[in-house]
Parts: sequence; C-alpha cells; structure tokens
Amino acid sequence: FTALAMLVGFGLFVSVSGSRMLTGVTVLGVVGLGAAALAAYWYFTPKSPDECARISDDFKRGVCLMDFALRTNDDRLCEQVTFDSSRRSCTYQIAERRGDATLCERIALPFRDTGPGPTCEPVRFRDTCYLVTARKLGDRTLCERMTPGDLQASCRKQAGSK
Repeated sequence: FTALAMLVGFGLFVSVSGSRMLTGVTVLGVVGLGAAALAAYWYFTPKSPDECARISDDFKRGVCLMDFALRTNDDRLCEQVTFDSSRRSCTYQIAERRGDATLCERIALPFRDTGPGPTCEPVRFRDTCYLVTARKLGDRTLCERMTPGDLQASCRKQAGSK
C-alpha cells in the first residue's frame, strides 16, 4: 500500500502541474494498482476455517481460526487454536457475546500450556467470564460458580437479582 500512496501523491503533484496526459496515466496507475492489491488480498485471505490449516505458522493460523470463530460465534473453532492464552481469549469472547456461561467452565480446564503469549491464571480468566456473563444475563446465580474473593463480590454487586 506504500506504492499506492506514493502513486496517489505523484498523481496529485501531476494534476497540480496541469498535464492532462500525465494525470490520466496516473489515475489509471492508481486504479490498476488498487485493483491488483484488492485481488491479491481476496486471493490470499482464507474464505473458510478449513483454509486456515494451510497457514504453517501456529500463531497466524490461530489468529485466522479466532477470526472465523468470533465472526460465527463458533466455540469449536477456538479449540483448534494452538496457544492457550489465545484459545482462552477466544472462548471467553464467545461466552460473553452469547451469554453462555457453560463456556466459562471450559476456560479453567487444563490446556497444553504452549507459548508464546502471556500466561494467565485460567481460574481468574474463568471467573471473569462468569462475571461478564452474569452481568449480561442479569443472573446473579452465576457468581456462585466463581472462586470466593473480590471478583465474586464484584459479580454479586453487578449482576441482577435473577
């Protein structure tokens, strides 16, 4: 996209100079380069979760799978993400969007503990999942599934009286 920006800048310079021929050529170049960039993006971007498998880098494949999981709210795609922190984040976000507290419990299950990425306490992550889900659903009973402590107390205050 740097080349496209340079071409646009050159086009502005040429159009100020007043040469119609150079302006026309520049406009054609900008349109052609833009179309080529769009075609390349369309060609190389996975269209389905199955196409993420062709990505050899674990991190990039995980990002691809998370993208599809979050677009479709499909928690099963989160399970295919290699790195624990990313997998937990994916599951957490879908639980929050759906208001599905059953997904929160899966966050604290033992995982493969692979890196890179920050290590997080799975129980705390699970409890935060319960908190946001309880708040979304207005269901205070979900707070009782949490580890006793400050987060649970906060959940009880924020969730409704369901």
